[in-house]
Amino acid sequence: MTILRTWKLLWLLAAGLLLQPNAHAAGNCTVTSIAFTGVTYNNTALTATGTVNYTCSRSSNGTDGSPFTLQVTASDGLYYGSNTRNGGNGANRLAYNLSTTAAWGNGMPGLGNAHAVSVPFPTTLPISITVATTCSITSAPGTLNMAYTSFQSIAGTGNVPFSAQCSNGGPFRMSLSPTNGTLLGVAYTLRLGTSAGSATNISSTTTYNLTGTGSAVTYYVNATAASGQVGTCASGTCQALSPPHTLLIEY
Repeated sequence: MTILRTWKLLWLLAAGLLLQPNAHAAGNCTVTSIAFTGVTYNNTALTATGTVNYTCSRSSNGTDGSPFTLQVTASDGLYYGSNTRNGGNGANRLAYNLSTTAAWGNGMPGLGNAHAVSVPFPTTLPISITVATTCSITSAPGTLNMAYTSFQSIAGTGNVPFSAQCSNGGPFRMSLSPTNGTLLGVAYTLRLGTSAGSATNISSTTTYNLTGTGSAVTYYVNATAASGQVGTCASGTCQALSPPHTLLIEY
């Protein structure tokens, strides 16, 4: 997964809006301007707000006092894909949500339908853009090698690095499954750590105990096998591969 870097979101509303009066009285509505201050996305979840300014005029029943019910839609944008609106920076894409008091649809899959707003004659409509947090494994762990001699007097150890990149300030957690196993009769345990051989286990399946920095961070899968194990190797040297272990990142 590509992690997108910094750029302005000011242009995201260039997708175009349609305001269509409905129900009680005939009339016309026109978008006069979109007021939205440019914000910078830097791998941090954000929500930015602005307004759509518009005017309406009646072509009949001009004095009956009945409100318009406006059907508001926003187009799917220049980079619609995977059932979501996306910002673009070269070949990179950044998914975002566009909403008023509800998701702003356009009838496209994943965007929903028109959003109805029933008001007498407002001139502004609040809007917001939301970009969610994200995480990815930027470098997966390889094969973890651990040498062990039968009845050795010290614990066996091994480690393998990997890297993960999560949105700046975004909470996440990591875990392994399974966390232990037996290979050639030698029982071993796996932990996640911030350094090679660390005894501190940062794994969690219940608490989002880690916080993203926006940059790729190196972590380690650390393995230990208790001393004094005999094993089942019947020759001078044996090699074997364990069943696979799964690394899970949740955010």
